[in-house]
Amino acid sequence: MLCKDNCEKLSKLINTKYIAKKILWFDELESTQKYLKNLIGTNKLDESIVIVADRQTCGYGRYERKWFSPVGGLWFSVLFKLNISPNKISDIVNVSVVSVSNTLDDIIKNTGLTIETKIKPPNDVFINNKKIAGIIIETSILNNNIQWLIMGVGININNDIPVEISDTAISLKDIIKQKTDLVVLLSELLNNLDKNLIVFTDTGIDIFLKEYKRKLIIN
Repeated sequence: MLCKDNCEKLSKLINTKYIAKKILWFDELESTQKYLKNLIGTNKLDESIVIVADRQTCGYGRYERKWFSPVGGLWFSVLFKLNISPNKISDIVNVSVVSVSNTLDDIIKNTGLTIETKIKPPNDVFINNKKIAGIIIETSILNNNIQWLIMGVGININNDIPVEISDTAISLKDIIKQKTDLVVLLSELLNNLDKNLIVFTDTGIDIFLKEYKRKLIIN
């Protein structure tokens, strides 16, 4: 079922150039990535769209690894409308991961804490040596042209972490000791991502690559 209130609230909070021109927020999906790829298959998308689900029954990350996606987390996918060459896809990964990491840092700092997120290559966000967010970029390339590019994001926000993975995963609420408004958080993330995409298209990847390297977890 479509969550219209969340869609309307989010639309009022974002101001973007490249992404999120349309928003669909569902109470449950198999996977936001799969849903968006199916939409693309209909050839009816003429604008960037964001698909959000309160819960995913078959969420996945890189290599189709299952991502535990209960109510309370933030699970969404973004269709990018960018005129870039395939060799710039890794740059989009860097910009996306930095955007997620820095948005979480801002929320944590607003609670008075000085803890900072870290990045585990190529696309995971960690805090206190535990995974809090993962990003997947999927593309379709034909004749050296990008047909579509989708970023899928999973962030543990207000959801409880199962005991069996509590040694490797963590939620934002476990860090800041309070729950976070998912709509507000997503609006801040999308605004930050869009702002960073503008900087990237204007000036290149250097500033984001520097931040990416600064935050790297080096084992």
